[in-house]
Amino acid sequence: FLNGGPSHVDTFDPKPMLARFSNRTVADNLLTERKTGAAFPSPFRFRPYGQSGIEVSEIFARTAAHIDDIAVIRSMQAQVPNHEPSLMLMNCGDSVQPR
Repeated sequence: FLNGGPSHVDTFDPKPMLARFSNRTVADNLLTERKTGAAFPSPFRFRPYGQSGIEVSEIFARTAAHIDDIAVIRSMQAQVPNHEPSLMLMNCGDSVQPR
Protein backbone atom coordinates (compact mmCIF):
# COMPACT_ATOMS: atom_id res chain seq x y z
CA PHE A 1 0.00 0.00 0.00
CA LEU A 2 1.28 3.42 -0.92
CA ASN A 3 -0.94 6.37 -0.12
CA GLY A 4 -1.12 8.46 -3.28
CA GLY A 5 0.60 5.72 -5.26
CA PRO A 6 -0.67 3.70 -8.21
CA SER A 7 -3.89 1.73 -7.87
CA HIS A 8 -3.76 -1.91 -6.80
CA VAL A 9 -5.74 -2.66 -9.98
CA ASP A 10 -2.74 -1.48 -12.03
CA THR A 11 0.02 -3.16 -10.00
CA PHE A 12 -0.37 -6.47 -8.13
CA ASP A 13 -4.13 -7.12 -8.08
CA PRO A 14 -5.57 -8.05 -11.49
CA LYS A 15 -9.35 -7.78 -11.81
CA PRO A 16 -10.45 -9.93 -14.77
CA MET A 17 -14.12 -9.08 -14.20
CA LEU A 18 -13.34 -5.41 -14.87
CA ALA A 19 -12.04 -6.42 -18.30
CA ARG A 20 -15.07 -8.62 -18.88
CA PHE A 21 -17.48 -5.77 -18.13
CA SER A 22 -15.32 -3.06 -19.70
CA ASN A 23 -17.24 0.09 -20.68
CA ARG A 24 -20.56 -1.49 -19.74
CA THR A 25 -22.92 0.36 -17.43
CA VAL A 26 -22.77 -1.00 -13.90
CA ALA A 27 -25.86 -2.36 -12.16
CA ASP A 28 -28.10 0.10 -10.33
CA ASN A 29 -27.80 -1.90 -7.11
CA LEU A 30 -24.00 -1.51 -7.03
CA LEU A 31 -23.43 1.04 -4.30
CA THR A 32 -20.40 3.28 -4.68
CA GLU A 33 -19.27 6.48 -3.00
CA ARG A 34 -19.99 8.48 -6.16
CA LYS A 35 -22.17 7.80 -9.17
CA THR A 36 -20.41 5.17 -11.24
CA GLY A 37 -21.07 5.11 -14.96
CA ALA A 38 -19.07 2.19 -16.33
CA ALA A 39 -16.42 -0.37 -15.41
CA PHE A 40 -12.88 0.36 -16.57
CA PRO A 41 -10.15 -2.30 -16.49
CA SER A 42 -6.47 -1.64 -16.01
CA PRO A 43 -4.78 -0.54 -19.25
CA PHE A 44 -1.79 -2.72 -18.30
CA ARG A 45 -1.29 -6.43 -18.99
CA PHE A 46 -0.70 -8.91 -16.18
CA ARG A 47 1.12 -12.21 -16.28
CA PRO A 48 2.24 -14.78 -13.70
CA TYR A 49 5.80 -14.60 -12.39
CA GLY A 50 8.05 -16.82 -10.30
CA GLN A 51 7.34 -20.25 -8.85
CA SER A 52 4.37 -18.77 -6.98
CA GLY A 53 2.70 -17.70 -10.22
CA ILE A 54 1.58 -14.38 -8.73
CA GLU A 55 0.23 -12.11 -11.44
CA VAL A 56 2.03 -8.78 -11.72
CA SER A 57 1.43 -5.84 -14.03
CA GLU A 58 3.80 -5.11 -16.88
CA ILE A 59 4.70 -1.79 -15.22
CA PHE A 60 6.47 -3.76 -12.46
CA ALA A 61 8.29 -6.30 -14.65
CA ARG A 62 11.63 -5.77 -12.87
CA THR A 63 10.04 -6.07 -9.43
CA ALA A 64 8.14 -9.14 -10.63
CA ALA A 65 11.45 -10.96 -11.08
CA HIS A 66 11.62 -11.03 -7.25
CA ILE A 67 7.94 -11.80 -6.58
CA ASP A 68 8.70 -15.06 -4.75
CA ASP A 69 10.49 -12.98 -2.09
CA ILE A 70 7.65 -10.44 -1.71
CA ALA A 71 4.56 -10.80 0.48
CA VAL A 72 1.50 -9.85 -1.57
CA ILE A 73 -1.50 -9.28 0.71
CA ARG A 74 -4.88 -9.10 -1.00
CA SER A 75 -7.11 -9.54 2.04
CA MET A 76 -7.13 -6.09 3.65
CA GLN A 77 -10.50 -4.75 4.67
CA ALA A 78 -11.84 -2.09 7.02
CA GLN A 79 -15.17 -0.93 8.39
CA VAL A 80 -14.59 2.48 6.79
CA PRO A 81 -14.34 2.41 2.97
CA ASN A 82 -12.70 5.84 2.64
CA HIS A 83 -8.91 6.00 2.37
CA GLU A 84 -8.03 8.68 4.93
CA PRO A 85 -10.02 7.25 7.88
CA SER A 86 -8.72 3.80 6.94
CA LEU A 87 -5.16 5.14 7.11
CA MET A 88 -5.90 6.39 10.63
CA LEU A 89 -7.28 2.97 11.54
CA MET A 90 -4.26 1.15 10.09
CA ASN A 91 -1.68 3.40 11.76
CA CYS A 92 -3.37 4.36 15.03
CA GLY A 93 -5.97 1.67 15.71
CA ASP A 94 -8.94 4.05 15.36
CA SER A 95 -10.50 5.70 12.32
CA VAL A 96 -11.36 8.93 14.18
CA GLN A 97 -8.82 11.48 15.38
CA PRO A 98 -9.08 12.32 19.07
CA ARG A 99 -10.08 15.86 19.99
